[in-house]
Amino acid sequence: MNKLQNRLSEFLFVGVLAVVTGAAHADVSDRPLYVGGYLSPMGTITLSQGSSTLGIGQGGALAVGYRKQLFAVEGRGYYSLVSVDGGSNAHLYGGTIDGLIFPFFNSLGPKLNEESLVNRLFENAYLLIGAGAQDTKSYPGVSNSSVGTTIYQGGLGDLVPFRFGRYECGLRVEAIYQGGSRDRDSKDVAAGTPDVDAPKTFNSVIFSIGVQLPIGLTHEIPQEAPPPPPAVVPVEQAPDSDGDGVADNADQCPDTPQGVKVDDRGCPVPAAPLPPPCKAPATGERVSLSGCGTGDMMTLRGVNFEFDKTELTPNAKTIMDNVADELNAYPAIHIEIDGYTDNRGSDQYNRRLSAGRAAAARDYLVAKGIAGDRISAAGFGASQPVADNGTEEGREQNRRVVLKIVAGAVSAPQIPTDQPAATGSAGPSGN
Repeated sequence: MNKLQNRLSEFLFVGVLAVVTGAAHADVSDRPLYVGGYLSPMGTITLSQGSSTLGIGQGGALAVGYRKQLFAVEGRGYYSLVSVDGGSNAHLYGGTIDGLIFPFFNSLGPKLNEESLVNRLFENAYLLIGAGAQDTKSYPGVSNSSVGTTIYQGGLGDLVPFRFGRYECGLRVEAIYQGGSRDRDSKDVAAGTPDVDAPKTFNSVIFSIGVQLPIGLTHEIPQEAPPPPPAVVPVEQAPDSDGDGVADNADQCPDTPQGVKVDDRGCPVPAAPLPPPCKAPATGERVSLSGCGTGDMMTLRGVNFEFDKTELTPNAKTIMDNVADELNAYPAIHIEIDGYTDNRGSDQYNRRLSAGRAAAARDYLVAKGIAGDRISAAGFGASQPVADNGTEEGREQNRRVVLKIVAGAVSAPQIPTDQPAATGSAGPSGN
């Protein structure tokens, strides 16, 4: 027994020395497997020593403890069913208070989460020492006996960590030497005798395997930052003398002026053609609203009326059909049709006649399907001459119908315009 005590003293000394040297570079960790409470269920095999009657036993143990990195304290309860010479069994019940020392914790590698094989196998190796009490029921040869024992124990163990997601636990293995001295009050319950014929000391070796289950989830273990990407070596750019974005060795149009848009050959991109200007049709041409916008006006030469009447002539209707086609092609355009006369006749008569003729032209377009809210009409009589009313040629120019763009702008036409052009006389005869 003295030899066993000496061995345990040596183990304890080595453990304390390793703790002192290892603690100097132990990283602080809050992982529950290393800091916090835990449960540890284990299966056991007991090999009885020093008794001619007790043999091998199988059982289990449950440890409840708290660990703080290098140290742990736990309470353990255990049971073992031990074979007895002659074919019967004895029941061992016991409990201990144990201290655990982890001398190599976080000292084999530079970081706690280093996953080397050496770290995983040996970083959580520990020394165990403790004491407690045991009761042996049905001692061999005495069926109702109860033999109490004060025990002490020491041994070695290891904890190999593994995890399921964020839950980290450990595989636990132990080899413990347990010794004890029988209490004086051990007795044969059935016979009422003060003592039974049992050895004064009990010794056994207990092998255990189980798991250690922390109470809590571990934080995510920080990973090493990835190495920085390799430095990018800048590529020397080919010269671009005219600064148009195309290198000189591919520029087919060198010396392009600054700000000019170029293609991939370095040549200027042709500018988009401007839309044609808004203009009145010449004799024999179709009316076209292409290029017209708000404020533009054109005289509709050939829109004539019978003398002193507001009815459109057949040639005037052909021209107005052309106007209707253009309005259908440009639905955003809103127009005003203005009627004018020369100065023959009273002012009141001329205004009424010009207003009636403008309204007739509007009504004709509405009848052709143009929305009425897109067209207005007004008569101005002889108030705005464009030529001398003193000559027949001047009066002919003053007798006119004008189309004015009052809202909207024109893009590309949406219908073909290859219809025959309208023809007719230059203006209305008389008023």
